[in-house]
Amino acid sequence: MTAPNDRPRDARAEILYNTDESRVSRYGPTLADSLNAIGDSTGLTNAEREQRLSEFAELFDDAQLTPDQGARLLGIVARHAATPASDEQVQGWTTRSRQLLRERYGADAERRLETVREFVKARPFLKPYLDSSGVGSHEDWLTMLAENAHLLRMQPKKKEGT
Repeated sequence: MTAPNDRPRDARAEILYNTDESRVSRYGPTLADSLNAIGDSTGLTNAEREQRLSEFAELFDDAQLTPDQGARLLGIVARHAATPASDEQVQGWTTRSRQLLRERYGADAERRLETVREFVKARPFLKPYLDSSGVGSHEDWLTMLAENAHLLRMQPKKKEGT
């Protein structure tokens, strides 16, 4: 068995700073209000809220987003959790998102969009939130994730014991 100090430096940092607890402590304070709003409108129990907090913190960490960026994205979900976006809003977001991606990334826009789709697909807990609220096409969601497409951790980390 390898002693903790015998591990490569980056592996030790990963163990110390990229645990569920450290992600929750880093992202939790900025996500709490939005998560409470989502929980209030969808009827989440306290245990489910804690689970979602851990999942969203991991998602934003995997996307290399700052806590403030994560809070902004979760705030968009929270605003539309109780009152989903209209079909017209979703269509407008879709059009605007594609336009922004094309303007910023040119020929690379489609690859980045596909990378974002794969990233989201690997996190099944997220799909119901994006679909039911309509924000899966929101320009902030797509552009923030597409901006970091080359940094996205595509597969969530396996939890110990799973």
